[in-house]
Amino acid sequence: MNAKPPGQPAGVDERLVQEISTRRDEPEWITQSRLDAVGLLAELSDPDWWDQPTGFDPANLAVAAEIEARWGTGHPPPEAPAATGSPDAESTGDGSSGAGSTGDGSGGFRNAAVASRFDAARVFAEQQAALARSGVVFCDLGTAVTEHGDLVRPHLGSLVPPDGDRLAAVTAAVWSGGTFLYVPAGRRIDVPLQSFDRIRSASPTRFHRTVIVADEGASVQYIDGCVSPVYTVDPLRSATVEIFVGPSAEVSYTTVQNWSPNVVDVATTAAAVHREGRLVLTAGTIGARRTVRRSEVRLLGDHAAADCRTVSYAGDGQFQDVVTAVSHEASRTGSTLRSRAVADRGGRIHHRDTIGVAGDTGGCTADIDGSALTLDDGADVVVGVAVPEEPSAITATRRTGTAAIDDDLLFDLMSSGVSRPLATALVVDGFIEPIIATLPTEYAVEWSRLIELQLRGAIG
Repeated sequence: MNAKPPGQPAGVDERLVQEISTRRDEPEWITQSRLDAVGLLAELSDPDWWDQPTGFDPANLAVAAEIEARWGTGHPPPEAPAATGSPDAESTGDGSSGAGSTGDGSGGFRNAAVASRFDAARVFAEQQAALARSGVVFCDLGTAVTEHGDLVRPHLGSLVPPDGDRLAAVTAAVWSGGTFLYVPAGRRIDVPLQSFDRIRSASPTRFHRTVIVADEGASVQYIDGCVSPVYTVDPLRSATVEIFVGPSAEVSYTTVQNWSPNVVDVATTAAAVHREGRLVLTAGTIGARRTVRRSEVRLLGDHAAADCRTVSYAGDGQFQDVVTAVSHEASRTGSTLRSRAVADRGGRIHHRDTIGVAGDTGGCTADIDGSALTLDDGADVVVGVAVPEEPSAITATRRTGTAAIDDDLLFDLMSSGVSRPLATALVVDGFIEPIIATLPTEYAVEWSRLIELQLRGAIG
């Protein structure tokens, strides 16, 4: 449905957001931005995708705001342990992962930085001092708006404003935590910076925002992992990511999502890439009952480039609605969009790639490669592509298709003594390999393992 609401959600009002800001001792400009978002609620429509089959009651939007007023950023509920992080951090308890150096002559740092969040509130960050010595700011967004407001203020909400729809306004009004990353001009960070978001409590909603800024000539890789246990309620997780790629800068942003099967996950990523900048955007989704992912990239400077990669898996009762859109707004810009979708046991995936051209451009290119694999007759995958009708606007190539799994190939593998679940997993691994091969090794291995576990559960 996309109807006008009768008014703002009960509980999301000026009193509540004022209380949130007061408890966090936020600067006035943040308080005002929250109040401005509340003021938009009565005029906005629900998101286009928001229909009752998701099982999520829009009235629950107010619950997250009440939780935020109680706990505030940086104060997780009592059941949250002191620290967690990547799989390595889970085993060591110290939050560290990986090794490397900044490569900028500043002395470097030995371990990749990891920020870990409970219910979208950051509770641990490793090696921030070493990053700070090289001029990098990497911290939770709540701290950033207070201590680095001059860096945050020009960027927060500029790519994903609160006036898009009702959910965008609520997210802007009651957001909690998230991450802020700023890499100064010329700094190149050679190891990934990672965050890990785990839903720890059974409240039905949570919202967070992430802002990534790479100044001119900077380079960074950021990995955002997501996971949750199963609760008796159906949580909604709304995440907004804004990425700014300066002239000649390079940013690689990867998100790997493994939510429990009752989560409704809404992920909005928006990026602006300036002259000769390059963005690599990789998204992997395997969990959640309903996934709504919107990725929008604007190529604003000559020779700017975007490489967008997605891999999706949907099983029993799961539906993924994925849109990747790139707008070419300068000359000689280039985009590559690659996607792999796998569905079985009645799972549904709708994936759309959209290319747009705006302004006075020339010499732009786009390469689209989208493929889908269905593992049974009940699965449904729709792959759509939209490119400008005027051929002179951009040179675009596209390769899309949907196919069923090859029973003869499965039979050959099983004849060699391989079980059917493992044979299916091997076929799926080969199908998605062009996407996961670009991930860091530990994430590529983990993705393959998660796929195999899903298939073992489906086949027996």
